[in-house]
Amino acid sequence: MILGLNNNVPYKGNVFHVQTEDSGKQSPHIFTHLFHGGDILATKKVDYHDIVQVEGLEDIVRELMKEQHQLMVKELQGGTYDGKIAAFFKAEEKGAPPPKVQEVERRVTEKSLTNKSLDEVILDYLSRDSEGE
Repeated sequence: MILGLNNNVPYKGNVFHVQTEDSGKQSPHIFTHLFHGGDILATKKVDYHDIVQVEGLEDIVRELMKEQHQLMVKELQGGTYDGKIAAFFKAEEKGAPPPKVQEVERRVTEKSLTNKSLDEVILDYLSRDSEGE
């Protein structure tokens, strides 16, 4: 398991927290959450169980974590989550439970690693994520 990443990100007069964590080889997933207070507003998940035997796994996971974390921050600052944030604050104002969070999941496979540099693997992953695949 690799140590996680955490950042407080000011955005439109509020402070949001972005947290990325690796669950380790026993449960090979990387999670990135966007929080406001203790509430999760958005989640991204990478399943890497198909590559746990690959040489250099720790470096691959570390880079996936870093890229996914940075993507979440960039999406927050770019307005991607504005609708979710507005719905969250509207529910909070009314005393209602926060809106349900939809988890976006991606999978990294050995095939996606074949004959590619780590940078190419990350770029392919991020390209698919931004296209909504």
